[in-house]
Amino acid sequence: MAGGTVLTLGGRVAGGHVEIVDGRVAGVGAGAGAPAPGDEVIDAEGLFVAPGFVDTHIHGIGGFDAMAGEAGVRGMARELAKHGVTAFLPTLASAPPPELAGLVAEIAPLKTAGARMAGLHLEGPFLDPRAPGMFAPEDFRPFDVDELEALVKAGDGALQLMTLACQGARADALARIIMAGIVPSLGHAAGTYAEAKRAIEHGLARCTHCFNAMTGMHHREPGIAGAMLEHDAVTAELILDGIHVHPAMARLLFERKGAEGVALVSDAMPFAGRGEGAFDWRGYQITVAGGAARIPTGNLAGSVLMLDGAVRNAVEYLDVPPELAVEMASLTPARSAGLEDEHGKLEPGRRADVVLLDAELQPVRTLVGGTTVWAAGI
Repeated sequence: MAGGTVLTLGGRVAGGHVEIVDGRVAGVGAGAGAPAPGDEVIDAEGLFVAPGFVDTHIHGIGGFDAMAGEAGVRGMARELAKHGVTAFLPTLASAPPPELAGLVAEIAPLKTAGARMAGLHLEGPFLDPRAPGMFAPEDFRPFDVDELEALVKAGDGALQLMTLACQGARADALARIIMAGIVPSLGHAAGTYAEAKRAIEHGLARCTHCFNAMTGMHHREPGIAGAMLEHDAVTAELILDGIHVHPAMARLLFERKGAEGVALVSDAMPFAGRGEGAFDWRGYQITVAGGAARIPTGNLAGSVLMLDGAVRNAVEYLDVPPELAVEMASLTPARSAGLEDEHGKLEPGRRADVVLLDAELQPVRTLVGGTTVWAAGI
């Protein structure tokens, strides 16, 4: 593709090109490149050419639900491509052990059309009932090494992320999760600053939806949020819809960590993209209004945000250029979830996962592995 403004970590390449060979990036540079006779040339003039977005925390979209298993994840993959997402981690909520292990085994081997399923994110089950968010406290349980081993076996290498709490017996899960090759992410926890700091010292380098469902900051007890903000080693997920986190706090987080330390996520639920109204999800009664999804207690119920919307919000709320907003939706989540070798950058040798964006940062074309999987108007 040629003629667009290519967004790279080094900045912008105006009137640049991205060469793709056998599904991988072969070259990035200024000018039109040197296409051979018969090569397809995608005209990107007037567009941003960006690495595809990587959503590492998403439960569903457009009526498709990761908790529905194979059919739900396949539907999610098709819908996500419309939003510039080229790789994603279907996120499973806590469920009874047999159900959760069965879902992991069903989803783990999938090869999806549209956005690429790059692994699984388990939001639980070893979470703190004192920080349930939208979930019922009884959905969470203490750490059980036998259950972890059963989940790892069911995943057969597909478990990429696991959100867990950090205090009490649940802290014992951290080392075992790391040993299993899974990236731990601290969340749904009501622990102390000291407990969170201890987890960081023992290898924790990521937190789930920063500021949400975790102990907040106080001047005499910085809490988990304070520990996440303080430590450079921790990459913070951020739901940047202006509702989950006030834009002022989002700016504070960005100013402290920079684009390399803030991973934009959607945390979208199956009712995302379906407009306002009342929805039922796994027995939870949810109302969507004013851009927010809530259960009857008023707690937020995931989000109705999409990652392309988060990118546009980053430009507006954080006052950053598009290349930094895109980095927070591509390379940073990929790197923090152990996916950096394949995803997140337009660089020779990597997968040719590309999104073309118009001047308003709306996706107009999405390529996964060099193949167009969605284009506006088609």
